Amino acid sequence: MAPMRIYLRPSVWKGKVPFRFFNVWAGHVSFLSMVHEHWTQAGTKGMMENVWNKLKGLQPQFKQLNMREFRGVSHRIIQARTDLVNVQQSMASSYSESLQELEKILVQNLEKWSLIEESIVQQKARAHWIRLEDSFVFLRYSERKSSQDANFKA
Repeated sequence: MAPMRIYLRPSVWKGKVPFRFFNVWAGHVSFLSMVHEHWTQAGTKGMMENVWNKLKGLQPQFKQLNMREFRGVSHRIIQARTDLVNVQQSMASSYSESLQELEKILVQNLEKWSLIEESIVQQKARAHWIRLEDSFVFLRYSERKSSQDANFKA
């Protein structure tokens, strides 16, 4: 038998980025109305093709929602932290009820954007682990198959 060398390197996707649905969109105020408006349109084709076309039709609206409402989450968190620190410094020098209310609003805003970022990161990590698991399963299947083929030929 001749030695064989196999190079394993991560695959590089050169195609179009697939559409990814983020769960945080479902919590947005306009989400249900967007889906309801698009979903109630009548379809002319088969049942599954109608579902497919409706989902494809919602894709640009979800992308627009993402660009409008959820783009730059990390920058929004940084800005919220900066605003909060500034208000807290102002409170340290001269306390007032209005500054306390503003601080409360800024803390809620920071919490909101932190939870959104956490949800997005968790979902991306889950998808990444699923892809890794799939590639590992394929590798193990290939090894087992080649082992069975070798045993069968022997």
